Amino acid sequence: MKVQTIAVVGLWHLGCVTAACLAKAGKNVIGIDNDQERILNLKQGQAPLYEQGLDDLIAEGTDSGRIYFTSELQEMEKADFVWITQDTPLDEDDNCDISELFAYFEDFRTRKGTHQYIVSSQVPVGTCEKLIQAIPDDKKPNIAYIPENLQLGKAITCFQSPNSIVIGSDNADYARLVANVVSSICDNTITCGIRTAEMVKHAINCFLATTISFSNELSELAVKMNANAYDVVKAMQQEPRIGSKLPLLPGPWFSGGTLARDVCTMQAIGHKTHTSTPLFNAIMSINNNHLNKLIDRLAEHVELQGAQVAVLGLVYTEGTDTLRRSPGLQVIAELQRRQAMIRVFEPMIKANQITDSSITVFDTALDAVADTDAVVVVRAGCVKYLEITQLVQKMSGRVVLDIWAAIPVSDNKNTNIIHILPGCKE
Repeated sequence: MKVQTIAVVGLWHLGCVTAACLAKAGKNVIGIDNDQERILNLKQGQAPLYEQGLDDLIAEGTDSGRIYFTSELQEMEKADFVWITQDTPLDEDDNCDISELFAYFEDFRTRKGTHQYIVSSQVPVGTCEKLIQAIPDDKKPNIAYIPENLQLGKAITCFQSPNSIVIGSDNADYARLVANVVSSICDNTITCGIRTAEMVKHAINCFLATTISFSNELSELAVKMNANAYDVVKAMQQEPRIGSKLPLLPGPWFSGGTLARDVCTMQAIGHKTHTSTPLFNAIMSINNNHLNKLIDRLAEHVELQGAQVAVLGLVYTEGTDTLRRSPGLQVIAELQRRQAMIRVFEPMIKANQITDSSITVFDTALDAVADTDAVVVVRAGCVKYLEITQLVQKMSGRVVLDIWAAIPVSDNKNTNIIHILPGCKE
């Protein structure tokens, strides 16, 4: 049987994982991106961002000859399928820019060879229909949408071991062809119309965003009533209809733009179709205000203007080095707005990635908190194995805002520590 060749177009997080995992699954992969420096790095086994195991998987694919990386778009003509994984950047209002996708398809129309497309880039519902219109009918184009469901830090496992794969296509025969492409990864496929598949991605992310905003509004009420939202959530998770997998931890807001992008898309659909979206409006409002409310709690105990504040954790999530729209950067922006002086510890990045000269970067958490008035713990991995007393012993102040409830609390009755947790009164 002929080994399928798949051109993966767009090599950021999604594209690199897709290319590497398809090669591991036995496909021949042509990885295409117009960033020539990125292509040179990928040829040396270096992904453009950190994802556990990704560099090794890419190197395995290139060493075996299963993956070939290039910036030449005409190489797609050698492929049986073209899998679009182009990153869709966000503006400040969490609206995605899909102009590069349309530019790619304008180029595709001139290409020979296959015109069988799979799209996994995050796009608003209705986009794939518009993309395929760029390809002349005489080239018999086909298109399917497979919504990605990768998680930073767990992306390879998510791709290689999904519960199911959604395949959206308005051509049943083409949907079966695409199901065959992914059969070596997962044989549990859900086929549906292409707009339905696009809507699946919106729906999943909006539901996750809903649970996060629910938990944070719950935590605010719990604090006001001197109740413990963490214990409330533990009890909720014993309810079989809820379970333990939903993101219900009080404190963290959704950031990075991924969830917000889909909530904003739903709002835009509502506006376009003259349909009210009070739930989605509320989700965004709660999320946008939550950081300010947490910093307000910090400000109840520390005069932030001129204060030295250590921020422990900058990257988007555990197991990655991406800073794009990360919660740590959002915390810093809000603290700077209130005229605090910032010290930082984040072992997942290099100091030169922080270009703001007013921010001091340290090699250890304890060095970062030394002589500070307050500490904000943004990422649990930055305080692993540390107790709150160890931090306070190094500080000038005694206030710790622990967003992820990450620090074990020892018996601190005599330490006079103010440990601010989003889910309960300090």
